[in-house]
Amino acid sequence: MRRLLLLFTILLLATSIGFSQESKQVEGYIGENNDLTHRSLDLEQIVEIYPNPAIDYLNINLKSKDLVQVEFEVYDIIGNAIKVTPEKLSEKRYRVSVSELHAGYYMLIIRDPYSRYRRIFKFGKR
Repeated sequence: MRRLLLLFTILLLATSIGFSQESKQVEGYIGENNDLTHRSLDLEQIVEIYPNPAIDYLNINLKSKDLVQVEFEVYDIIGNAIKVTPEKLSEKRYRVSVSELHAGYYMLIIRDPYSRYRRIFKFGKR
């Protein structure tokens, strides 16, 4: 009986350790042809913003062809929305004027309803 209880305890511990390990999750999103595509996205590689901290302009480069209907929102550190009008420099490059903003920290939300991409970037204004 003791051996059976010991075996059961070891088996229970082994399965709980196996379930507690992290597994890689594949993110799904809608691709160019409206099919649900399953592939891992490196979120840091899709969008590049610079300079950070910004003085007059915040430049945004979109490195993914799947981002087609991008929208930009800017919020101050306490969550107040700030109206911005991005200037489109090319198909995948934008520029947002931050010269009117006070010095401090802000959040830029970039979203694309088409591909269901949404990411928040923190940036500073000098």
